[in-house]
Amino acid sequence: MENRVKPVGDQGIMISFGNEISDEINGSVTNFVADFRKKNFEGIIDIIPAYSSVLISYEPFVWGYPEIKKEVESLLDNKKDSEKKRKRIYEIPVCYGEEFGQDMETVVAHTG
Repeated sequence: MENRVKPVGDQGIMISFGNEISDEINGSVTNFVADFRKKNFEGIIDIIPAYSSVLISYEPFVWGYPEIKKEVESLLDNKKDSEKKRKRIYEIPVCYGEEFGQDMETVVAHTG
């Protein structure tokens, strides 16, 4: 689904990334918000991410809808050109037995 950009009143813009629950869509939302915040635009009141959309509220005396739409679409177009899924990989060390698992026999007996 193409990103849909539409006005929300005279002080907001909504960017929709889809209408389903998926890690890919939510990742796109997360990446867009991070990239938009890096721009540090003046006159942005709030950036409100949801699962598959982002609402940006802005000062109407600083931004007009056409101007902010242009910035948003530019950021979306740049993202399409270099669409790489950002992942964080966390390694959590786990130790079992002997000194680290002193309650192992109790847990095994309880859980089978």
